Amino acid sequence: MVKRSLQWKIVLFIGIIAVCLVIPIGILLNVNIASFHYNQFRNGIEKGFNNYEPAAKEGIDDVAFVLRVIDRIAEIMPVDLSRVYVFGFSNGAMLTYSLAASHPDRVAAIAAISGTFGRVTSEGEFDWQLNPPASGMPVLVIHGSADPRLPYAGIAHPEDGRGGNGMIPVVDSARFWAGANGCNVERDVGSGFDNVALVKWSDCATDAPVNLYRLNNWGHRWSGSSPHTKTDYTTVGSFESIEVIWEFFRTRRTKG
Repeated sequence: MVKRSLQWKIVLFIGIIAVCLVIPIGILLNVNIASFHYNQFRNGIEKGFNNYEPAAKEGIDDVAFVLRVIDRIAEIMPVDLSRVYVFGFSNGAMLTYSLAASHPDRVAAIAAISGTFGRVTSEGEFDWQLNPPASGMPVLVIHGSADPRLPYAGIAHPEDGRGGNGMIPVVDSARFWAGANGCNVERDVGSGFDNVALVKWSDCATDAPVNLYRLNNWGHRWSGSSPHTKTDYTTVGSFESIEVIWEFFRTRRTKG
């Protein structure tokens, strides 16, 4: 039985098209960890990314829960299951990566904001925590270059000063997906936003591109017009994460 470790709500927007937005919210399982956490599994084996293991120790499989939510929504609403998109922030990005790697047939595209994956072994070597998906997965990555919590350059050693494992650099996260998608070209292109760099991986055998936006001098926070980001919103040239994400998602469908 899958334990419920996420709260969720549904917002339905009706206009030219109808979009069903389901928002899982991680719940705090340990008051000693100052963050909300999801559980990450690798091939059904309890093995948390980084130091986020409270949910794993409770036997909570959030990937299975999210899949069950998708199925339940499809039962009560006319959902086009070929157009299911998943995005997450911070630890939610890690859950997004895990879901996409293990069930690429259920998701048309993903976006990871301010999150990476993987850990570093006691020998200081990077140890991948994801197996490549069985089919191509379009991936959009957004990350601040000045993120203090999940540094853009990664954390090179297990003893990172926070009692956790190291993490791979953000660009290596993107390259993992580019490799899995069979992409042959990596190039820097203009992003159209001030202080924002864009790297694209294209010419992919699976027709599944990977885009990485680096928000210069941006920290561990969402970029967009909200009360929380209004003060320094112009730092990244009015970069609206949700608009960039939707533009990447909107034409993509699962194959088969």
